Formats: sequence, C-alpha cells, structure tokens
Amino acid sequence: MKVAENINPPYHSIDLPDLFRVEEWQDEIPWQPFVNGEHIFILAGEQRDQNALRSRGAFTINPPGTVHGVSSKAGTIVLVIYEKPVVFL
Repeated sequence: MKVAENINPPYHSIDLPDLFRVEEWQDEIPWQPFVNGEHIFILAGEQRDQNALRSRGAFTINPPGTVHGVSSKAGTIVLVIYEKPVVFL
C-alpha cells in the first residue's frame, strides 16, 4: 500500500494494541460506547498510518470524516468495517 500525500496530520483514534490479550489489560481501557467510524482489526502483519505503526491484534476506530493513508512494508491482513460510505483516494 502507498501512503497518500497531502493528508491531514494525526487525528484522535481509539487504539487497542493487542486485542488477542485484552483480558490482561482490560482495566486500563477508558471504556466508552462505540462511535460511528471505520473499525480496523489487524489480523496479520503490521500497518502504518500518520498516527502509529500497529501490529497483529491491534484494533483501531477512526472517526467519520477523517482522511488518512496506510502503508505496510511487509504486507498485512486486516478486517475493516465501514459504517458509512467510504471514498478511496
């Protein structure tokens, strides 16, 4: 994947760094209701955007209206759930 040029700087997102082991750190999470947005679960590999490099087991929720790009040097497999229409640039 190629990171898009001329995209917005870092934005607020919700990150769960290792969802496979959430029972070990669930009390550290500032739990709140889910919000509308893009939900990304990294199943294999790693993926980078302007906020962070995320690895297998990471779960991220990006709010509606954000513009961001992702890249992966070695490749990644992700589960992405969109709640609204998405425009790919």
